[in-house]
Amino acid sequence: MLRALVPATLILALLTAEPAAAAELEAIFFENKFEAIEQQATQRLRLAPNDPTALAWRAETLMKQGAFAEAHEDLQRLPAATREATLARADYAWYTGDWAGALAQYGEARRAAPEDAHAAWGVASALLHLERFDEAQRAAEALMPRADREGPTFKAWVLVLRGAALGLKADRGNLLDKLANGPAARAAFEEALRLDAGNANALSAMGRYHYFAPWIMGGDPARAVDLLEKANHVDPFFYLNHAYLIRARLKAGQQDKARVEANYYRAKFKGIAAAELELAAIGLER
Repeated sequence: MLRALVPATLILALLTAEPAAAAELEAIFFENKFEAIEQQATQRLRLAPNDPTALAWRAETLMKQGAFAEAHEDLQRLPAATREATLARADYAWYTGDWAGALAQYGEARRAAPEDAHAAWGVASALLHLERFDEAQRAAEALMPRADREGPTFKAWVLVLRGAALGLKADRGNLLDKLANGPAARAAFEEALRLDAGNANALSAMGRYHYFAPWIMGGDPARAVDLLEKANHVDPFFYLNHAYLIRARLKAGQQDKARVEANYYRAKFKGIAAAELELAAIGLER
């Protein structure tokens, strides 16, 4: 599924053939590889402005660059009943914090293709964000055998899902929950980073662990700031990572930097309701 990007020498063939779009969607979403695919999409759309595969590719690349309004325009033009259209819409909902919408769209894609790893991962992730932690953990664990076949990048994303479910159960639970789930969450994040050291999702998860965990369990706000900053450099347009960077700066005593980050966040994610609510919950005034 997460095969290497198509070489430039094959672009002409891609423009005249029906490609398997699956790998390109996953390369954009999970691996942050979009420059060559964006070029391919642009070239295809010059020849066929309503090419559904190219529209899905371009929408995904636009999301990666934070151009959510433009991505939404492409999604509106996509026919409903294609695998890439459903997944692109699901990814848009995921990026913009519409977790119920993401669950519905990923669920639709999974019902159409039960073995689709992207859709199965998305269902588990949406469940996590909807605070259905036990369901998310079970879904992530069920994906592990498939993740071993998909390769290290996808496996890292699955490990982050499992760790996040455990970590949130620890954070919301009693002392026994913290002792049982906290170390297991950290171990999952550490394994994810061993598999893929530059994985933005894993960096962000480890950063959030350091933000939430008490010092007795290895929590360190300064380390949280460092990891969340690294995640931003890799994938700068997922608002939750930015929101936790603001929180971590406040916890680390970096009030001035937190305010600068918050102003940047306001401009970057203006109009995305879930992102605006996240910033409001932090309660940091201008």
